[in-house]
Amino acid sequence: MKDLKPAAYVCRKTHGQVSRDDKRKYDPQTLLTEPCSFESRDAAAFEKHMKVVHRGGVTIALTKLPKLKPAGYTPRQTKPFEPTGLDVGATVTWKQLVETGETYVDGDSGSLREVPIREYVERSGQVWSLAYKGVWVIPFEPLENELAVKVYKDKWSTEIRHSESQYRSRRAA
Repeated sequence: MKDLKPAAYVCRKTHGQVSRDDKRKYDPQTLLTEPCSFESRDAAAFEKHMKVVHRGGVTIALTKLPKLKPAGYTPRQTKPFEPTGLDVGATVTWKQLVETGETYVDGDSGSLREVPIREYVERSGQVWSLAYKGVWVIPFEPLENELAVKVYKDKWSTEIRHSESQYRSRRAA
């Protein structure tokens, strides 16, 4: 009974060259118009056929044909990059202790001195780069001569905390 499965390897070349084993002379017109009809599911046999008959021609495998896209195919929509948490480019908010510009007189230690009043202010900015045990953030509203702020997130808390600030040098200002 004949095998109904299609051949995986089919030779579509024309007989344009004489086999090494075959010493007969062919008519050039016949060589160009007569196609080869070799079919096989064995890759080794197909390679041998190509080397012997066609002297190392190109292998054409039907199983390796490019897959065509169905009609009406639209590529999958990609989402734009949206950083979250402390990823570079993400927007973060933190609380920072900032001087208000006001002072009060402290007389507890026996001598009078002016102490600046500080309060927590909520600030926000964009994460610029990674830092040792934190990230560098460029604040949206920097303080005077402030370049960047280093913030970190505790393991035991979800709150982002202020670590240190980098300022412009007074010579450059």
